[in-house]
Amino acid sequence: MIKAHQFEKTEVIVKNKTKAFLVSPSGVVQELDSIIISNIEFSYDKDGYETVASNGEHYALRFFPDECGIYTLTYGDETKKIDVTEGNNRGYIEVSKNDSRYFVTSDGRSYVPIGINLAFPTAYLTDNGFKYKGMKQYEYWFSECSKNGVSMARVWLGHEYFCPDKDEICEFDGIKLAKIDMLIDTARKYGIRLKLVIEQFRYFDYDRVATADSYDDDVFRKFNKKLYSKGHRCESAASWLSEKEWQDAWLEKINVLASRLSGDPTVFAIELWNEMDCMPRAHRIDWNRKMLPAVKKLFPRHLVVNSLGSLDSENAAQNYENFCWELTDTKELHRYLDNGAKLDICKSNIIDLIRDGINRVAEKDKPTLLSESGAVNDCHSGPFSYYTNDKQGIIFCDCVYTPLFCGAADCGNIWHWDARYVDNHKHWRLFKPIYELCREIEFDKEDFCSEIIEDQDTILLLLRGKSVTIGYLRNKNANWQTLLCKKEVVLPITDKTIRLEEKAAFSFLNIDGYLDSISYKNDTLYIKHLEFGALLRWDK
Repeated sequence: MIKAHQFEKTEVIVKNKTKAFLVSPSGVVQELDSIIISNIEFSYDKDGYETVASNGEHYALRFFPDECGIYTLTYGDETKKIDVTEGNNRGYIEVSKNDSRYFVTSDGRSYVPIGINLAFPTAYLTDNGFKYKGMKQYEYWFSECSKNGVSMARVWLGHEYFCPDKDEICEFDGIKLAKIDMLIDTARKYGIRLKLVIEQFRYFDYDRVATADSYDDDVFRKFNKKLYSKGHRCESAASWLSEKEWQDAWLEKINVLASRLSGDPTVFAIELWNEMDCMPRAHRIDWNRKMLPAVKKLFPRHLVVNSLGSLDSENAAQNYENFCWELTDTKELHRYLDNGAKLDICKSNIIDLIRDGINRVAEKDKPTLLSESGAVNDCHSGPFSYYTNDKQGIIFCDCVYTPLFCGAADCGNIWHWDARYVDNHKHWRLFKPIYELCREIEFDKEDFCSEIIEDQDTILLLLRGKSVTIGYLRNKNANWQTLLCKKEVVLPITDKTIRLEEKAAFSFLNIDGYLDSISYKNDTLYIKHLEFGALLRWDK
């Protein structure tokens, strides 16, 4: 008898390629194909750079039992019994039937994604080309996330570190597939679910070689692609999207990934593309109309989504309006502070640009996720030059906290997570207050409504519910323009009152390291001293 736990990865090693049938305790039959698993070994040199080598491979039947009881696995002439008992995993992430703006786990408990982009490991240029610290770096990032309440991370499987594609279509790199397995195992260890982005490439270039440690070469390496089929190559993104040969090859890749990942509750969502509007307009909608249902069929227990680029122009707004969101499980929003944007709102206060973005895209019957946010130099020409001054986390807090109070299902997923911003200033700690604020709130049962109270000096974002109200209070004068760009001395808000109508026990959380003094009495919020901001909560 094989012992296993509900919702956890279970593998049975087999001698060769085989087909099997798995019968659940309730009689549901699942057909399984064995997968080839590379036995990989990681080693690290004196500088911490990673080498991954294969030490052989083996076949295995992999599945994720979602019931407790006795399963029967039959393959060839063998039959095995698997005793599945309840474990600690809460199951899959689903859209709530009580309030479809929010998520729940399979056991019915509310799930708020406190997420971050950890899209790819850092590339380091050495005398022997680009190197990675790879899984050691992800282990560190996941550890920092776990300590501070982060529950979800977004990762690009199309990045060269993970991408299993070989140059010839339908041939896949076993070491890269094993690294994806290791990524998911590491995330599971730290209690983090993953939004897996399958592709991000934008063009095909077979001549350029990008060897410099420059921003331009870095962008090229991330977004270029090379693919061949029996001697001829894919020449353009338009061909790749529209021609059956390349479409069928991509679905074969999805099938390979699904045979390893489909059913794993660590997978929060499958995202087909990072910023699909960067692909040719003439074909991208038709491609999505075909591929979104096809991917959902292969990943039936998971959210299947797609994303568009930063909503920073009227053209981008049209792309959002015309996309086939009816085929996705969520609405995804990317929006950045960008002084080169065509929309003036994107050059303004971060709270305002996020509120506006969510109001533009949100639907009443679908969760909205701010899956990329942060600040960039003009027109995404690099990380924001004023990040270096943001030791307090002004940009971080406004990007991460604001969406939840505007009706989004999640906290904003900040970009520039590594030495460019978040890790550089150790802003991981700033996730903890929003985690503590949301802990034990059943978001899908509160019938939340957003509200804003604003004057010249303060802004208070409120999410009012049946049994709890939460708020994000900010000193409006302590913003990125005054503190980061102009480096002005900003006076705290003192001796201010805000009239509210909440008959409830009040508590608040500091988010800026200052001893802000806030109290609540007789329906009035008393602000004795507010340097930057605070998170507020009323439990009725």
